[in-house]
Amino acid sequence: MQAVKYPLFFLLAFTLVGCSSALPDYKQMPSYVKQHDETSRLAEASRLVLTDVPKDQSSVHPLGDGIAAFIARIALIKSADSTLDVQYYIYRSDETGGIITAALMEAAERGVRVRLLVDDMPNSGNDEAVKLLDAHPNVEIRLFNPFVNRRFRGLEAASSFSRINRRMHNKSLTADNLATVVGGRNIGDEYFAADAQLEFGDFDLLAFGAVVPEVSGQFDLYWNSPFSVSVNELIPGEVSVEMMEKAKSAFFKELSNLEERDYVVRLKESKMLRDLEAGELQWFTGRARVVYDLPDKVGKPINAKESFIVRDMGSVFSGLESQAILISPYFVPMDEGVKNLVAMVDRGVEVSVVTNSLAATDVVAVHSGYRKYRKDLLAGGVKIYESKVNPSHKPSSWKGSSRASLHAKSFVLDERKVFVGSFNIDPRSVELNTEMGILIESPELAKAILSGEDQLAGTTYRLVLDEGTRDIVWIDDVTGRHYESEPDASLWRRIGAVLIGWLPIENQL
Repeated sequence: MQAVKYPLFFLLAFTLVGCSSALPDYKQMPSYVKQHDETSRLAEASRLVLTDVPKDQSSVHPLGDGIAAFIARIALIKSADSTLDVQYYIYRSDETGGIITAALMEAAERGVRVRLLVDDMPNSGNDEAVKLLDAHPNVEIRLFNPFVNRRFRGLEAASSFSRINRRMHNKSLTADNLATVVGGRNIGDEYFAADAQLEFGDFDLLAFGAVVPEVSGQFDLYWNSPFSVSVNELIPGEVSVEMMEKAKSAFFKELSNLEERDYVVRLKESKMLRDLEAGELQWFTGRARVVYDLPDKVGKPINAKESFIVRDMGSVFSGLESQAILISPYFVPMDEGVKNLVAMVDRGVEVSVVTNSLAATDVVAVHSGYRKYRKDLLAGGVKIYESKVNPSHKPSSWKGSSRASLHAKSFVLDERKVFVGSFNIDPRSVELNTEMGILIESPELAKAILSGEDQLAGTTYRLVLDEGTRDIVWIDDVTGRHYESEPDASLWRRIGAVLIGWLPIENQL
């Protein structure tokens, strides 16, 4: 799930329409990851980060702050000498998206091969800009599972629902096959603390070491998939050198005051930039691997048992001994998920779930699917925390965003394993979208993340069952106040969550 969701009328239509059409057989030129130059800047950085680290292990730096996450991406782009592989569900053309695009263009100008793979669902209306950027000789853009009809996307969504409904949710940015950022963030202001109206609390990992070629291998699988279509094949028209140069000049003119912008000033003053320049980032080392769905998941019916979270992480969950903290902004466990979580509690595992409250969520429909499972989870011993709409502790906020929403997707398991990626605990991530993430065994990283548990009181409500009525009570552990209905949510949000819950759309959430 993401901030971009299907409109309600599409959800209703999807329950009625069953016909579908496959993608045409587009011609594709395969390409693959390049081996890095041992004398490159990132090769030198990699040697410094991986000093005394075994070759089969990786070092990661957590990116919980939006500013830090943005700087990490820009740093990789500016340091790349050979290749940049960029893969996202959402890529906005706002301030942060524009800065990243400018950095990618500058990299292409100095000879770096840029491969940009973007899901086509949430990025409509940008065909002209995408075509112009793709015209650069060192840039190629592919759209994943695209709309063939570029003008009437709604009609195609209705007529080809079973294909269009399946999306690429993966998120990674890899430079020179030496360093990567993987996690929950898309490209857009709300992910990087640049939006005064909405800030997503998110989480990524900056990684060096053995896990990076695995991310590159994942990218190559998606890049060369029949579902990844070159914009040259998909979007008609020719772009001349003159057209490209004119567009490039206009684009950089719009960014001419970049150094004076408030957001860029914040970047320059950030702790992340100081630590990066001084070589003082904190690294956590351990055996890591990439878990991901295959791209052909979007082309065939699939059930939960075929999803990567079951296939690759099922044994991890079944082997847990003491603890599981599951952070998922969109949490719809379904009956089977409730059964599995309660079974973990029954065998002695302390299970905690952190998700969005009704007031904080950006997708009310998802909350309507989640709310019906809360009582059974609480009765079974699962601890539930729901994020406040405007938590007091927002370290990356600027002038205070009017609304904050949880967006991180990460698990801390047995105080020694950490998963960070794009996966939500909901039917869409399990059965419909492709997902990816990094699973690393690092007790030190797990401990560092768990040290933030004391912040839960300030950022979340703790849910309990009233012993007498068996109704849910929301407890603010900072003020001691108890709520008997969804705190901070408007009456219309509450009514909407109930009404949407009546619709037969749970498997789409």
